[in-house]
Amino acid sequence: MTTIQSSVEQKKSAQTVQQTARPSFFIVGTSKRGTTAMRRFLEQHPDLFVCRPEEPNYFATDFCRDPAPAGLIHPRPEADYLAMFAGAEPNQRCGDASACYLYSDEAISNIAAFDPDARLIAIFREPVSFLRSYHVQMLKNPIKEGEAEQDFERAVALEEVRKRGERIPEGCLVPEFLFYRERVKYAEHLERVYRHFSEEQVLVLLFDDFKADNPVTVRRVGEHLGGDAEFAPEFEQHNTGGKVVTSRRAQGLVHKLEHGAGPFAAVKAVAKALLPKSVRKRMVKGAYQKVVLRDAERLDDALVTRLKREFKPGVEAFAALTGLDAVQRWGYDQV
Repeated sequence: MTTIQSSVEQKKSAQTVQQTARPSFFIVGTSKRGTTAMRRFLEQHPDLFVCRPEEPNYFATDFCRDPAPAGLIHPRPEADYLAMFAGAEPNQRCGDASACYLYSDEAISNIAAFDPDARLIAIFREPVSFLRSYHVQMLKNPIKEGEAEQDFERAVALEEVRKRGERIPEGCLVPEFLFYRERVKYAEHLERVYRHFSEEQVLVLLFDDFKADNPVTVRRVGEHLGGDAEFAPEFEQHNTGGKVVTSRRAQGLVHKLEHGAGPFAAVKAVAKALLPKSVRKRMVKGAYQKVVLRDAERLDDALVTRLKREFKPGVEAFAALTGLDAVQRWGYDQV
């Protein structure tokens, strides 16, 4: 997909959907900063509708590499995108929560072309803790959109080499996801947003505030989107993380067993016939916990300090741009 514009035929086929369900708010990012929890809280709001399936990544056209629908980011017609909002009620405001939009070079301008009056929400987290959590997630992702380097420090250090097309994991389709330092250029990301949207259209949140007080932050989002600010969803933890993949091979085998792929089809059929779904889910979860995952190691204090010193100018620029006291709150005044 090289352009966000659809053909005339696609627009005609989506006309009915556009009239009743067209997204006008976007949680633009990014991953490992509470976007999953925020999306699930907003899904409970009677005035709002967040598209299904989650994270369509439709506007990140620069990341479209995988033509297969099973890929994380793949081209799709506008009619197919709008069909994701078909379940919305006429009075609901529709939204798209895709974690990669904030650091995509093209997503924000594409959203502005789609709806210049859109409302945006962006959540930011202390850079080092974010990168650590992001690296753990990349190790869990399928390799075509994931990481193979188990060591966090080495993975971060590989960025410049990977930008030259070297040391990219075999099968990885979107190496930009492995450019870790690019993920924490917060001021640059926001400046790109503000080139297309006014400050009134953009709600900037700190992950710390969201984590400390879910209800207050969700009320702020409700006010920003014009919904019932007093609505209180059921709050629970999402994406608690803290685990890394021990073995890609073990991960693949358990995944095939879970989904009955290839030679495991017969095993799944027997298990399905003999065991309740709840039991099967517990067994799969247990297999992941015992065979696939292990606790992430604590980062070395010296490494944390070195990275914080490197990222400090960017944090200061972000604080100046937003008026948020991120320097002190994230401990960058101590390095």
